[in-house]
Amino acid sequence: MYPTEVRDATFYQNAAKKDLLNKLRNRENKRVAKNIILFIGDGMGMSTVTAARIRKGQLEGYPGEETVLNFERFPYVGLSKVYCEDVQVPDSACTATALFTGVKTNFEMLRLDASTSLNDSCVDPAKGLPGLLQWSQAAGKSTGIVTTSRMTHATPAAMYAVATNRDWETDTLTPAGCIDIADQLITLNSDINVILGGGSSYFIPSDGINPVTNINDSMRTDDKDLIQAWIDDKEAKDACHSVAYNTEQLQAIDANYKKYILGLFSSNHMDYELDRDKTPMGQPSIAEMTKTAIQSLSNDEDGFFLMVEGARIDLAHHKSYAKKAIHDVLAFEEAIQVALERTNPKDTLIIVTADHSHTMTISGSPRRGNAIFEADDYQYEALIERKSETHSGEDVAIYALGPMAHLFTGVMEQNVISYAMAHAACIGDIGIDCKTGRKRNSNM
Repeated sequence: MYPTEVRDATFYQNAAKKDLLNKLRNRENKRVAKNIILFIGDGMGMSTVTAARIRKGQLEGYPGEETVLNFERFPYVGLSKVYCEDVQVPDSACTATALFTGVKTNFEMLRLDASTSLNDSCVDPAKGLPGLLQWSQAAGKSTGIVTTSRMTHATPAAMYAVATNRDWETDTLTPAGCIDIADQLITLNSDINVILGGGSSYFIPSDGINPVTNINDSMRTDDKDLIQAWIDDKEAKDACHSVAYNTEQLQAIDANYKKYILGLFSSNHMDYELDRDKTPMGQPSIAEMTKTAIQSLSNDEDGFFLMVEGARIDLAHHKSYAKKAIHDVLAFEEAIQVALERTNPKDTLIIVTADHSHTMTISGSPRRGNAIFEADDYQYEALIERKSETHSGEDVAIYALGPMAHLFTGVMEQNVISYAMAHAACIGDIGIDCKTGRKRNSNM
């Protein structure tokens, strides 16, 4: 379906002038960022963004191509080079390590540099690379993680865990003597204020009943009840805290008075947005989780760092579920809208990016308004059958709004993003004075 109005030369000339005037009104914000929110659309490459833009417009009754996603209105845009130290086409572990710590590493490794190899023996977590989480905590800021994957999956794990294999999510999957990723989250990172996502079966003992599913579906072989350990830690500190396992319980939390919130809403990954149970006893949306996180973290006068991952975009692409991937982008956009409405661009830096791209493309010569999707579960055909669709090595976009957002332009190495965020918030010992922009030591 074409647009109903006639789009002659005057239409496009006026539209171009309007966009140009908006760009000319941009002024660099060089304040220190009190808060940082990093949105990661896992696998959200440029074709995925384009398809989501079209889908959004078509759901609103338009042809779709002219639609703009909210983060596409951010004043500064750049490109991120996503290769990792030993691979051209990366995974989420090495890319997340780059995004959080400023160091590129090897395929499937978490918070370690490339001097360590995949599946090397246990590494002392204390020797892991510091990053945005640790720098923020050292500066007295509150911190939070929101994801639609298991909380132990590669992207969130790269914030807090150290492992030479991203798959070491529970003791069942981890070599003897190593501390698994779920255990590291609870026992070594008790200062993370907000933890919202999936993967409850990775935190309950082998003989335990999962509070989400009400059955014994533990992924552990030991007797560690990590959820109870989290509760015990907060009670020992006499710290305000709440635990939630469904939407109703999350909404019942008064986040204005809760310093610590743990929410695990599925046994494994959370559901695709198209499949999500939207009843009170179902799973909250990524937007609802983001709202709670921001409301809670905003109580800290020193500010906060929050990472929000739209994880199911990637997982849908791995199954060639293009429609599900795109609807998860739209749910991700709703979470970004929550952040835009609940923060101030004068003191909050918001970054939207992807860790890597996927192989989905839009091609051929379809007419304007062409419906680009079929049934929800339709899997697009592939020339070569594989167990899982692959990532893509192309650059991904970075969208930036707020203090020092002008740093996120041009073509950037992915690991520079974390340093630019640290500089914006004046956190971390990155060797650059955040007030003068000059190097502080001679080894740079």
